[in-house]
Amino acid sequence: MWFTRQINERLQSVTGREFSTISDLEKFGEKSKACAIHSHLEVLGVRDLNADNGARLIGQAWMIADLIKAIPSISTSSKRSEIPLELINKYNIDINLISQKAQPKELENAVYDMASIGFIRLCGVTEIYIPNSPKHAFPAFLYAVSPHIHTILSL
Repeated sequence: MWFTRQINERLQSVTGREFSTISDLEKFGEKSKACAIHSHLEVLGVRDLNADNGARLIGQAWMIADLIKAIPSISTSSKRSEIPLELINKYNIDINLISQKAQPKELENAVYDMASIGFIRLCGVTEIYIPNSPKHAFPAFLYAVSPHIHTILSL
């Protein structure tokens, strides 16, 4: 079930999806990235609401971290960005400047907003869901290590 959900979501993203809000970005992370963690929890035999919620939030943070890492490689030919339109409008970001590898202050502010949200999601995981999850679920939560480090470094 989790693999088909992940594959279907990623196939839909190939069409060049743009995110309207940060919430849309988080939902995509929940439907694509978190599926790997849910699969890992199933393999470990974990059926727990706290573990599932932790996996969901890790997936959201993972997607945000991946988007932040991908900003420098925005295609110059398509002139499109996966940065949520909400942030592009809020900070008046010029997509052309991003594709020219310029780093305007507006882009830094948008990255800070996204990284802050990812960091908050990971704080919720570490403070609420991991301590209340079964101990044998811990290996599945190691997915949070990479996004956590990257999100902190982005701030």
